[in-house]
Amino acid sequence: MLQGYYPGCIYLIASWYKRYELQKRISAFFTAATAISGFANIFALGLVQISRVSSYSGWRWIFIIEGAITMVAAIAAYFIVVDFPGSKSNKFLTEEERAFVQARLIQDRGTEDEHAKINAAVIFRTMMDWKIWSFSMMYFAGARYVCRGFLPMCNAVTDWILSGVYAFAFFLPLILRQGLGYSLELSFVLSAFPPCFAVIVVMTVSWLADKYRVRGLPVICQGLFGIIGLCMTGFLDAPVPRYIGTFLGYAGAIGLVVTSMSWMANNLRGDGKRAIATAVMISVSGVGGIYSSLVFRQQVRIYSLLITGSLTNKLQDAPNYIPGLVAVMVANAVAVMLAIVSMLVLRIQNKRADEGVVVIEGLEGFRYTI
Repeated sequence: MLQGYYPGCIYLIASWYKRYELQKRISAFFTAATAISGFANIFALGLVQISRVSSYSGWRWIFIIEGAITMVAAIAAYFIVVDFPGSKSNKFLTEEERAFVQARLIQDRGTEDEHAKINAAVIFRTMMDWKIWSFSMMYFAGARYVCRGFLPMCNAVTDWILSGVYAFAFFLPLILRQGLGYSLELSFVLSAFPPCFAVIVVMTVSWLADKYRVRGLPVICQGLFGIIGLCMTGFLDAPVPRYIGTFLGYAGAIGLVVTSMSWMANNLRGDGKRAIATAVMISVSGVGGIYSSLVFRQQVRIYSLLITGSLTNKLQDAPNYIPGLVAVMVANAVAVMLAIVSMLVLRIQNKRADEGVVVIEGLEGFRYTI
């Protein structure tokens, strides 16, 4: 469900706003979920306590309560979420307001941008566009981590391959508890602050990126932000600096997600092409599940016939997960390098368009966002 819902939300948001109004809106959408996820562990810990006065286990109450909240929100969304700008089902707009919204979008993107049909030719052209894959790899760097660990409150071994921000929300308590030595309750409380810090940083960067009409430089800065934070968490010994590193790592991951997504939407024309590109971007990030499951190793089952004659569990990378952190640093470094190369190539294309050599995206006067 998430694989269709998430790109659909981004596609709908991009259909309402001009190119340099977009990143603030995508950031607001994404960081709202980030802020809520920051308190998810505390909320889950509270729900587990219901088991003390109930015959159900604590983990069951997490699914029951959070599932019920999701269902209520989904029903409300059916009546709240708006349609595309040109739709007459948007009763909150008058005919004049609807025409105004469409006119400003046409001024920004051109007349052929709206209601583009998706067919095999559009899919092929989109898939052959190098920009899609470059932006997707930047998104990949921030969007995928693994949450792989033991959660005592559930008394079970968990193995989740989730979207980066949400996986970080679950994985962070493991770092705080196993690596930094905090108690279970304090680990959950402390895990709420990095996402809140990330919201402030990402919204500020997004506002500046829209104001100055840049995308590449924020990607570079946020990629480096993430690398520095991961280095602090992975290689320092003192608990406080390592904890501070999680703030930087979290902000860097979220920043890469929203900026790369906005950068891609800014440099594509046609609703159909943007829809396909968004789906490709989300799908590429799914490969991170395979990548992460190989580099964040909680435990491995080893068969020792000569010693015990049975299967035994042995911790492999816990509690510091250095190989996994290094692998994520490498992904961030690749995102930084791709951003630099993309900026150079797009700048050259803009210069050629200024000289009249090429017409970018089939629209005279259209220039790539750098």
